[in-house]
Amino acid sequence: MSLPDDDTLGVLADIRTPDPAWASALKICDTVFQALSKGTVLTEVFYEPVRLPLTISFNSILETGPRRAEYRSGLPVRKGKRITVPVLLTNSSKEAFGHIYLLLVEKNWYIEQWALDISGLPVLEIPKEAPPEPEISTETPKE
Repeated sequence: MSLPDDDTLGVLADIRTPDPAWASALKICDTVFQALSKGTVLTEVFYEPVRLPLTISFNSILETGPRRAEYRSGLPVRKGKRITVPVLLTNSSKEAFGHIYLLLVEKNWYIEQWALDISGLPVLEIPKEAPPEPEISTETPKE
């Protein structure tokens, strides 16, 4: 059996049955992309020494609204307590290739560096909530 591959990424990471050596690192990347599509930044997944600059960078991009793109992860490369995840973002008008670098600290993965341009991703349109329906009284009028 062979894993699917991509012209840019090479062999793709199998997210459904990931290798235990990097499964939780991919989960961190996935939660960051989910948060971006909701317009939030998960600061707790950033490694402490780079938390502030990464948070500022992500918040400035999200000022105009949530961002979303389809993404694929290449096969991660692990070297001791560090892992590199190649990522390809795609949408109808743009494609961006880069890497997410994670560091293992006390059995938890943290994003140490984000080398992936998300600034050109389209703003996700969030549907506005419909106004509440007026209440209809079921009581009979009193005379």
